[in-house]
Amino acid sequence: MKKYHLRRYPNSGDCVKNQCHPTLLNEIWTVLVYGSKTLEIVSFGTLGKLYSNFKDNAVKKVVARSFNVPQYVYLESWIASLAALRNGCAHHARVWNRVYPIKPQLPLAKRMRSEWIDVSNVARNRLYAMLCCLVYWVNNIQPDNNVKAEIVKLLGKYPVVDKTAIGFPTGWEMNAFWR
Repeated sequence: MKKYHLRRYPNSGDCVKNQCHPTLLNEIWTVLVYGSKTLEIVSFGTLGKLYSNFKDNAVKKVVARSFNVPQYVYLESWIASLAALRNGCAHHARVWNRVYPIKPQLPLAKRMRSEWIDVSNVARNRLYAMLCCLVYWVNNIQPDNNVKAEIVKLLGKYPVVDKTAIGFPTGWEMNAFWR
């Protein structure tokens, strides 16, 4: 039987020297398992708050770059604005012709690793900016999705809708991002 050496550090409880005690391993495993299960059921807004509350910006950068977003500040703003959009949709708020208080930060196309929009004439406080962030993000999570096609199909179904009122720039459908 192996002998475990516990060392007492001031104000940090018992720490294990060289090897972990089985009970400690079980406790760590329990926290990881239940923690991951909890993350599966938390709201999108809560998940965004968790992300923005990471103290270590290096962790935020790793997460952002895993979605091909160049900086964590962009992803942080996307999550916040999409959470506001999601809440509006969930509570049957108006999303058309609305000025949103939480605006996503939009990087220049040359900084993005995947196809992106020309942000020079995009109103960040309108629906179009959020849809672009959503489509980019989903495309990097699951490349064979149909979100972009569904948005274009929905807009085609209602041609009387004033697309400029929701922030779509003229000629948006010619942009490679939307083709």
